[in-house]
Amino acid sequence: MSPAAALLLASSLALPDGADGWRLAAKVGLLEPDSSLGPAFRPALEGAWSPASFGGWLVLAVELSFASPSTGAPASLIGLPTAGWSASADDLALELAFAWRGEGALGPVTPYGWIGLSLHLARVEVTWLGSPWSSTQARPGASLRAGAEWSLGGGGPFLEAGWSVASAHAGPAGMLELGGFLLSAGWRLAL
Repeated sequence: MSPAAALLLASSLALPDGADGWRLAAKVGLLEPDSSLGPAFRPALEGAWSPASFGGWLVLAVELSFASPSTGAPASLIGLPTAGWSASADDLALELAFAWRGEGALGPVTPYGWIGLSLHLARVEVTWLGSPWSSTQARPGASLRAGAEWSLGGGGPFLEAGWSVASAHAGPAGMLELGGFLLSAGWRLAL
């Protein structure tokens, strides 16, 4: 079998019959963690599938994102003086979510809601009273979001706001929240 024939067969098996479609989105956002970590830039890619049997109102989505919040000398998580402690976290997250889309509910604007579960691969580095500590760990998380997309042909710009929950063990500093308030903007394409 030629590579082109194999690719055609694989794509025909992967695309469900009668599907409303696939969507792809690129996002940039700002994450404000619930801990002493400061705000962080958060780029993300999202892929979504809308089965025909749900009439386009229910979507299964997968998102891959990265954020790297850090701080200098914030208030201590366990009430000790602030001098001598700092932390940073590199967080690569993979999220699986269900989204409700109100196609045509507000004319060209489509409101949507999102509930998801995520897996975070986090590299945490803490300096506590001059002693460095680091760890790489996989941690679970979850999120809720709401947004609106402006339809422009085969896609459109969108804004979304939400809240995520994810934490990582930070050695002498205890637990460090990686999740928090999230504000994102991007462009979603219908494929």
